Amino acid sequence: MNVDRKKLAIDIVHTASMMIREYARNVDTDASLKEKISMLFLARSIRQLQSIFGLVGHSFVSDGLVLLRPLLERYLLFRHLCQTDEFAVFDDWCFRENYEQLNRIKSINAFAGKPEMKGRRFTLDQQNRYKRVCADKQVTCWRRPDMEDVARKLEMKFLYDACYVWASGYVHPSTQEGDSDFWALMGKKNDEAQDEVDVLLRNAALVTILHMQHFMNEPEYNWRKELYDLIDGFAKVAGREQSDYVMQLDDVVRIHESGEGLLARAKAT
Repeated sequence: MNVDRKKLAIDIVHTASMMIREYARNVDTDASLKEKISMLFLARSIRQLQSIFGLVGHSFVSDGLVLLRPLLERYLLFRHLCQTDEFAVFDDWCFRENYEQLNRIKSINAFAGKPEMKGRRFTLDQQNRYKRVCADKQVTCWRRPDMEDVARKLEMKFLYDACYVWASGYVHPSTQEGDSDFWALMGKKNDEAQDEVDVLLRNAALVTILHMQHFMNEPEYNWRKELYDLIDGFAKVAGREQSDYVMQLDDVVRIHESGEGLLARAKAT
């Protein structure tokens, strides 16, 4: 594994973790749904970046590639929701989907009466919410956007092709898969697989950096300039440019640990 790429991933995860802790401390307990979803989306993406690097480090290259697709999909969906302001509709749609999926599982005879299903009973509030959501045409008609369309509107078709389309080839079984797995099981080095690893790590880091940047831009808070400078440094390294961001990272860590805070005053509304 390229040591620089590994270090970049570690530093990205460290920085994003500080951002989430700062955000959680500063956002009021009555934070908007948009703020909550934004924070959870970023947290999930950071964990997936960790998973990709962990899998690649143990020669599970194909499995790392599989995770590249939802990593980009979450970022594109986040951008779409920010543009359309459909966070509430999306939340209700997700609730409805999960409610109905669990209902289908509970209706399977093999699961009927099983002890593990007893804790999956719907509360009265959940039942009432489901009825309300099902009566809302805006929710029932909502569909996940086509990721290619979203990418095209954002002028990021290149990123869609480099990540989503490429990773999709490893999501579904095909005759082209398994090459890196074969050589890993044989205990032999595969130079072509190493080329895939380098591209995967760079693309995964780039998508996560973009997600961090837009996470900072959307909430109603101002982040410290030092944090913007640091993430710009990450982007340069991911794009194969020269950037010595170590001092910037030290500054951000110092600000975070000193209690000064990485979040400046709230934006005027």
